[in-house]
Amino acid sequence: ERKPLRQHFRSFALNNRFKKKEKRSDRNRMLDKWLGTTLSESRRPLLLFGEVETLLQNNIAIYQGETKTEYEKGTITLTTHRLIWLDENQKLAPTCLSLSLILSIEDDTSYYKIKSSPKIKLILAGMNSYKLSFRSGGKDQFFDKLKHNLSLKSWLNSSVPIVPPKPKQSFTTESAGIHGILREQENRSKKADESLQEAFTDLKALMEKAGEMVHLAERLSNQTGKSNPSEENDLKNALVSMGIVSPVTKGSAGSLYHSELSKQLSDWLKKPLQERMGGMISLCDLYCIFNRARGTELISPDDLHKACSQFETLNLPLRLRRLGSGVLVVTSANYNDDLVADQIADYIKIHGPQGAFEISRGKNIPLALANEQLDICERREKICRDETYEGTVFYLNYFANSELLPKR
Repeated sequence: ERKPLRQHFRSFALNNRFKKKEKRSDRNRMLDKWLGTTLSESRRPLLLFGEVETLLQNNIAIYQGETKTEYEKGTITLTTHRLIWLDENQKLAPTCLSLSLILSIEDDTSYYKIKSSPKIKLILAGMNSYKLSFRSGGKDQFFDKLKHNLSLKSWLNSSVPIVPPKPKQSFTTESAGIHGILREQENRSKKADESLQEAFTDLKALMEKAGEMVHLAERLSNQTGKSNPSEENDLKNALVSMGIVSPVTKGSAGSLYHSELSKQLSDWLKKPLQERMGGMISLCDLYCIFNRARGTELISPDDLHKACSQFETLNLPLRLRRLGSGVLVVTSANYNDDLVADQIADYIKIHGPQGAFEISRGKNIPLALANEQLDICERREKICRDETYEGTVFYLNYFANSELLPKR
């Protein structure tokens, strides 16, 4: 009598174990329609041409049909083109779903289950469906934004504009001489007036054109290896001045606003900080140029300070530092006083005795920061000053560093 009972329990245990393995394999399988995506150095999604962020929500799980997946806790970014899911534990690769694949959405919240999280069901072609589980709330706002983005179908209007080549003009007597030059200038002025009239038709059209120009400029910046150094420098200056296509806002990021703002600021500032700003920029100057880049989406000084304060916490390549005079500056993560002192000493060694104004002009940094850097270098005994009625000039400190003396 005991033998059949033992066999029954053994088969029951094996069946349970097999079912658990089956469930685990279902959870670990890759989502069918979701694709991989690329991130910036600060782990922000790299947007497509014409794509704009509209909402962020954290603590989101993804279901494939009714089955749970390994995508259990992540931050989801809703854009005009895609749903982008990032693992908050940074163990799983980022993945995205194109909005063009979604036929419709439904509110799939189970109101009779008390412990069940609110869900949105995404219905795709071929009886495929996914669910987004909102474990920290925010489902209603996300549902409305997603429905709005699906109705706009912005992905249909995001093709990269192709500029046709200019046709070669044949020589005519009308284009020759002074009369021809005046006529050509008149035609250029006429075209410029038409372009301005078209651009200022309404503000929305102007912003759309500006977004396209930024995308084109970014594409050109990736091909700067083919251009000469002066053109490359001009293009980098234009990119910094031109702005950010999809600035992070409080409305889109919600509780993640300052951390996302910190990441976007890091991505935007890292290259120009090293290439154009001497590795250091004051917080006041950063506030001006960053707000100029954001266009109409301005931020407050307090928001900028909070975003910069999170550089180290988020392990970003920038840091917020306070100099000896109390001035707040943003530098790269590996920037320190010894490095500043070595850079100033090397600059004086190459260019000869320098004043604060010459350092400011030569290193392309504000005069206040030039004075701060000279002060740091002087405290490290790398340089010494000569004060005269003409001003203060700094020399290499041969008294403390005799090895710097030129060899005879």
